[in-house]
Amino acid sequence: MNQLWWRVCRVAGIFSGGCAFIVGTTCYYFPDWPEGPMAGGVLFTVGSSAFLCVDTLDFFTFKKDKWLRINICLSAMGSFFKVFGSIGFIPNIYNDTKLIGEYGFLIGSFVITCSSIWKCVRISREAGGMFGSPAKAIALSAELCTFFGAWCFFVGTAMYIRGPLKGTWYIDTLDVWIFGACSFTLSSFIIAYLYFCHKLSSDPQKTEIRNQTSNPLQDQGVELSETPALQGGDASSPLATPLESTTEKSGIV
Repeated sequence: MNQLWWRVCRVAGIFSGGCAFIVGTTCYYFPDWPEGPMAGGVLFTVGSSAFLCVDTLDFFTFKKDKWLRINICLSAMGSFFKVFGSIGFIPNIYNDTKLIGEYGFLIGSFVITCSSIWKCVRISREAGGMFGSPAKAIALSAELCTFFGAWCFFVGTAMYIRGPLKGTWYIDTLDVWIFGACSFTLSSFIIAYLYFCHKLSSDPQKTEIRNQTSNPLQDQGVELSETPALQGGDASSPLATPLESTTEKSGIV
């Protein structure tokens, strides 16, 4: 998909999801704030829903590669568990049972971590390797951010479940979540650079062509296809784009 609306929606979804997790986690730093848990739970739900929307957009965009769609489904499954867990952190539910919030977060983060590892492997198996072109290196960087973000939420949630939810341990737990949320947000900036700036910066004399085609490999005579350069969302992540496609069975996902 090279349409502007598609790229804007993906970047906006990942960025808003990451920011919602940053602000939502910050709410838990103030235990004396009565509305903090409610605000945090709602923001977690908004962020997880944004990531799920990106995964859904990817699923209905890329239909030819069976393994790619399975990879996207794995991301969507992780995002669904994160939505489920986020709702579980809303006080009305959390006060009845902690299991929904804690284990929804834990399972969702683990699934997204696995999905991101798969995407990194697909990038590295494409012709030329993971650093075969600047766009591949950028794509890999974005996917690694998603992986790190999901892993931080997995580790942080495990720390949250173990407890105690007070003192240094509690602050360290929230810090790990903040690192993960910032990593998700950073991935959105990297993807935005890949979508909107990479071609212009690598070939500044072809700005007009950039408006007609978004793929930096076209100037190198590489045959392109619909398959995306990377897919993610979390990122936790959230990250699919055909900018760097080379074959219908591209491993750059």
